[in-house]
Amino acid sequence: MSIAKLNTKNLNPIDQTQLQALLEQIQANHHLCGRCQGLHLNEMEALEEVLEARLFCFADFLNLIVDIEIKPSAIFPFQALCGQLNQQLLACKIFLQIEDELLPKVVCCTNLANQDIGSAQLAHWLISSEQQIKELVKQLSEQQMIADQELLDDFFDEDDLSSPPDAFH
Repeated sequence: MSIAKLNTKNLNPIDQTQLQALLEQIQANHHLCGRCQGLHLNEMEALEEVLEARLFCFADFLNLIVDIEIKPSAIFPFQALCGQLNQQLLACKIFLQIEDELLPKVVCCTNLANQDIGSAQLAHWLISSEQQIKELVKQLSEQQMIADQELLDDFFDEDDLSSPPDAFH
């Protein structure tokens, strides 16, 4: 059978309201951010190394994006490691994001097709994604790439920390 002949008319994507209901059903603590349309996942953001963990709902897929700040001196070593990480963590797409006036970030994205999603499937995907993100954090930590609080304090003055720039979203 040709892929082009598959019937996709009966697929039922969920919207953000339904996604929030599913997150509540599986007891995944989250909040809607006022600066972006993402649902921030509290448990993932509670990991010391994770800056943000946002879940976006699109018509075709759900997109989980996790940001981890790294040391500026880790940019080149991370680039050397990035291909290996993408091979090891197959469900994730991992890349480096560099913006002016911010520390470099490792961004980890993972997607789930938005078709007839149930609570068990969503829970399994989030657990699997969290395991891969924890493995990414472990590998970055072992290589001493993750920015620590002392570096963050030196990089931003106190006024900057009280109101993060819009580029965080």
